[in-house]
Amino acid sequence: MLNVSSEGVTMTACFDSNYPEFCRAAPQLAGIDRKQLARHARASTAPCWWGKNAAFADVMQDLPFAPRIGASDISTSGLAFPVNTERGQSGVVVFSGTELMAEADSIHEFHGRCFSLFEAVYRIRRTEAERAPAISRRELECLRLTSAGCTSEEIARQLKLSVHTANQYLTQTAQKLNAVNRMHAVAKALRLGLIG
Repeated sequence: MLNVSSEGVTMTACFDSNYPEFCRAAPQLAGIDRKQLARHARASTAPCWWGKNAAFADVMQDLPFAPRIGASDISTSGLAFPVNTERGQSGVVVFSGTELMAEADSIHEFHGRCFSLFEAVYRIRRTEAERAPAISRRELECLRLTSAGCTSEEIARQLKLSVHTANQYLTQTAQKLNAVNRMHAVAKALRLGLIG
């Protein structure tokens, strides 16, 4: 599940075999350009699809309201349902895999269930975010850079801090999020939507 913001696409949650851990494969979306998917989700509520699975493509090509997106050489198939909440939060629920299959008769019903799922997840995340302790802008910057793979030394250099101060911010953030280490703090912050 992706959250679509006006600036781009940020990860909110991914329901797969890794849940409740953060899914590392989700950002790649099986080769789909996330910006293309975000543009489609902002412009339309129609589902879109991609992939080479012939049986899946046969079903999807017969649906005039569901455009095909992405390159033709993508090895997995995918189906994306743009969704939004009553409060204006928008996103995309994505299903992908090498053996993905859909039935034309059930696409509308399934899309409706994706709206309900997105609304429920948004309510849960909003409640969790409201309960989360106040994290400073600097702490979030350090956490954001950690999520990008930066070391404490790189964070200190980029933010013009001492390494000790960068580590202190990360330690405080981990404590505020009740995380066991900085990577656990990154996962929790991503899930709460504190960083993108």
